[in-house]
Amino acid sequence: MKRAARHRRGRHRHRGLSLPELAICMAIVAAIAAYAMPSYRAYLMRGYRADGVSAAYRVLHYLERSELDAPAREGATPLPAELAQSPQSGTAVYRLAVLPADGKNGGYTIQASPSESGLMRDDVECGDYLLDATGRRANRIAAGVTTQHVARCWEGR
Repeated sequence: MKRAARHRRGRHRHRGLSLPELAICMAIVAAIAAYAMPSYRAYLMRGYRADGVSAAYRVLHYLERSELDAPAREGATPLPAELAQSPQSGTAVYRLAVLPADGKNGGYTIQASPSESGLMRDDVECGDYLLDATGRRANRIAAGVTTQHVARCWEGR
């Protein structure tokens, strides 16, 4: 019994962090988060852009393989559900559509547009991806088609 009482008295109390220690820890975590979050968002955006470009090429290959690849296509062509969005499963980040011939595009244009509810909806750098039947690549940002960022947006493709 004496032994147990002595052991209890000799126990050290465990303390938490003091307020200054806690403030220093929070400042370190905030500095790391301030640096890491924009980098992580840029990493995600590059991945989603690459997937949107890949999806446009999948649609291009689908159209080339199918009988739908007629030079004078009238109206928009409906796509199978697995090709109509990017990524193919889960929440759509890009919606894909086939636009009709306009005289310059070789018969059709594939458009990958950021989904209104997706993570890329505010992508002002690349906007919509356009890939036509002749292989010409472009981006539509806001109201106009531009080739200014095409090399960066279609990087590696």
